[in-house]
Amino acid sequence: MISNQILDKIINYLNTAANYKWATANTLVKRLNIEDKFSALALDDALMRYYQNSNDPKIRFSTLPSATNLNVLWGAVSRVGRRNVTDIRRTDTPLRIKEFNSSTDKNMFLSYSFKDSDLVLDLARKLLKHGFNPWIAEIDILERAHINESVIGAISALPYFGTLVTENILNSTWSAKEIDFAFHNKKDIHGFLHSDTLELLVENINDIQAGMNTGRRIEIYKKLFDTHVNDTIKFLLYPLEDEVDYVKGIGYDNVLRWQELNKKN
Repeated sequence: MISNQILDKIINYLNTAANYKWATANTLVKRLNIEDKFSALALDDALMRYYQNSNDPKIRFSTLPSATNLNVLWGAVSRVGRRNVTDIRRTDTPLRIKEFNSSTDKNMFLSYSFKDSDLVLDLARKLLKHGFNPWIAEIDILERAHINESVIGAISALPYFGTLVTENILNSTWSAKEIDFAFHNKKDIHGFLHSDTLELLVENINDIQAGMNTGRRIEIYKKLFDTHVNDTIKFLLYPLEDEVDYVKGIGYDNVLRWQELNKKN
């Protein structure tokens, strides 16, 4: 049991400006040299109870794995082998929509924020008319399937990679990982800029390009919108393309019209 005196010492440590960062309990017990007295689990439990009773928490801590561990879970499955971790397997039933039945003839992985799940289905219907059969996580990941392995396998196997770009996706760490994986696997990338919120979207993109936002996720999106990085990245407006000339006017010359979209692009 961690005494109030020790807990106060830990809270004071965390409230120091130099230590104001995301911290796991395992890291804290090592930094404070108390791992011989208290386990990380005991500290985690004490911090949880402390902040449940606090109206204005001043620090952030997490019971989840560290960022390093999450990166290992994401990228090292093929090297370290499968692990039976139930919380990264699909537990619900795949979405059933007639025209998007799971099949082997998918040719484009479609990345999106789950907040845009309704939008992505409409985009997928339009892609079907242009010869692309998109792989959609909510439809194509089977029940009890390993989520990371399913996503990594689909991106690796399919020749095209598409992403529905809204303000929501700019806050999506998972989509950033998918985009980064697509870059590393040299996929043909298509970004579908959501035209209904184009002005806000462009404002966010400009902020990213200007370096007003930082972090690994933002760096990946910055790479996506940097037309000098990879001239094979193509953008299209969705659902409308009335602002194509406007988007080209602000420097995105690699914007296609839908009638130009085919499997050679």
